[in-house]
Amino acid sequence: MGMGTVIVKANEPPRPTALELLEQWLSHSAAKTRDPISAESEPFYRHFWSTWMTYLLNRKKEDGVSVAPIEWHQVTAVDVVQFLRTGLEARKETEGVSDITRRRYWRLLQRIYSFAAERGWVVENPVLDVEREDTPSSEDPLGAIMLEPLWHSALQIVNELDASDPVLARNKALLLLLFQYGITPQEARLLTIGAVTRIANPSSRRFGKVATVQLDGPGPNQRRRLVLTTQVADALDSWLNIRPSFPKAQTHAILFCTARNPTMSADNLFALVKAIMKQAAAVSGTAMPVRMGPQVVRNTRLVRWLEEGVPAAEVAMRAGLKNIKGLHHLRTHLNPEIRLTLRNMRDDAPVQMQLPLRLMA
Repeated sequence: MGMGTVIVKANEPPRPTALELLEQWLSHSAAKTRDPISAESEPFYRHFWSTWMTYLLNRKKEDGVSVAPIEWHQVTAVDVVQFLRTGLEARKETEGVSDITRRRYWRLLQRIYSFAAERGWVVENPVLDVEREDTPSSEDPLGAIMLEPLWHSALQIVNELDASDPVLARNKALLLLLFQYGITPQEARLLTIGAVTRIANPSSRRFGKVATVQLDGPGPNQRRRLVLTTQVADALDSWLNIRPSFPKAQTHAILFCTARNPTMSADNLFALVKAIMKQAAAVSGTAMPVRMGPQVVRNTRLVRWLEEGVPAAEVAMRAGLKNIKGLHHLRTHLNPEIRLTLRNMRDDAPVQMQLPLRLMA
């Protein structure tokens, strides 16, 4: 790997500070037509960059001896490797930093430094000099899913949650949207009250029961309306009736708030789904999936639709995907006949959205 300090070109444009670099990269990435980053995801990128900057200011050798701080543009592949080994903290002290986390940080460093190199602020991207054996293992491209006994057990637990309890009412409505409609974790967390529509009651000035949920996103098919089943609509109605008891609900529009915060964090949602999975595994005697969390629920929902005979193009629409290529990471979980239909279709052909989507759970 390259060991020397990155040299700056003599005729390069003025180099931005670390904070300016991040802001310019965020603006550039948000404006991309393909896979733009959303405003809601910016806090993650800022946290990531802050972690990286803190490491550069407080560098240490593997033996713990401190070394001089460096600027973002003085980084070498050695610094990248050392950061990935020692500069990250696990969510829990009892757990180490996962390869998935290291891989994501490595990928983000690669993207930001490529952006800087393209503009002449560094001669080369130091992340590209990291030797193959020092590169974090890639995530399994085949998405994890829940086995059928675990799925049914988890869904039964969710259905039996007591909707008279504020927290359980919220959890029930949120989890049913995840399990029955396969919405993304971010969509679930960022839904607003305004996304929920009710049926008008002709005999009263008041609106009737919950009918649909509107999902909006930057992608071509991420804007879609879900026509809710009676079960999900009732759960959502119960939550909306009890939601005002949460202090943060009075001043914020996010649908699934918490008792302390206006928005449920990604960690909160992950912990909630993980707890349901663990409880379901204990009840059903089923092994836990390789990975856990709301994305695994989404993966399972999509696979179940495909296995039930829903055409791949329609599943892609339900999932808010641009085309069926977004389903390929699940192909190993499909029976051979379904997998063959996926292979025979043009996977990069855009699917045409038809609204509203009446999803049969």
